[in-house]
Amino acid sequence: MNVSISCRTRSGKAGSDGAPGEAAALVLVLVMGLVALSGCAKPLFQDNGDRSQYDRYDRVRSIYADPYVFDAFGQRRPNLRARLLPKK
Repeated sequence: MNVSISCRTRSGKAGSDGAPGEAAALVLVLVMGLVALSGCAKPLFQDNGDRSQYDRYDRVRSIYADPYVFDAFGQRRPNLRARLLPKK
């Protein structure tokens, strides 16, 4: 079985006279592959970690605000109001 691979295009010229979309499609596939692989990494910040330099201070004094709360519709929302209000 003899298989030969030629690098000639339809015009008969040797070289890379392919469609301009071929290179863009290859780049797109490579970028999508890198994005898919990076999505499998561990998150940068853990949910139970300290958010700022004052979190340990607040936690020890039992004035720690939860990072997330659930709204009336059951969706998880950031607890910005409780975290940004002055401590009593």
